[in-house]
Amino acid sequence: PGSFRKLGGFDKRMQAEMVKTIPQIAYAVEAVVYDEKIQNGAALQKQRTRWISAYFSAVPDALTVIWKGVTTFSLDRMYFGLNLLRPPLFIMMLTALFLCIFNIWFSPEWAVFWAAAIIVVVLTFFTIVTVMSRDASIFKAMFFLPLFMWRQVKGLLRISDAGKDFLRTQNTKVVYIEEMLEKQKI
Repeated sequence: PGSFRKLGGFDKRMQAEMVKTIPQIAYAVEAVVYDEKIQNGAALQKQRTRWISAYFSAVPDALTVIWKGVTTFSLDRMYFGLNLLRPPLFIMMLTALFLCIFNIWFSPEWAVFWAAAIIVVVLTFFTIVTVMSRDASIFKAMFFLPLFMWRQVKGLLRISDAGKDFLRTQNTKVVYIEEMLEKQKI
């Protein structure tokens, strides 16, 4: 509704506002969500910079949702708040890599633990993509994951740009909902 307009389209902030005001969390099983994909690396980096900035600006909202869950004895709200608080995957992976390297000198056993954790996450990701994907082009895209991670790191390093400019990404392709429904045969 109208009170959500001030949130500027950031999903996490909008979700936090809704969860703070709606008495029960529920999911629409039949919901269909369409998300436009980025066409080039520069647009991806701009988008990721905006998203990373939005994550950090939404941390107080996540803490508010957790607190509301605690004060209303709502496990759903507490869990939802913790999910809002979860950092982007690339930040968690970089942290694990840093801890792995750091522990090579200070605690080799922990270095092995962190290396194993990183390997498990990567293998799990590839397994999920392999099982869930029916598109062969997705496998070709997997080779570009290191470049994707690098673009996200560059986005993190340019996070101050998000405060100066909204960093709107250009929509280069027009698709009408009727076309999508026809493709999906809903």
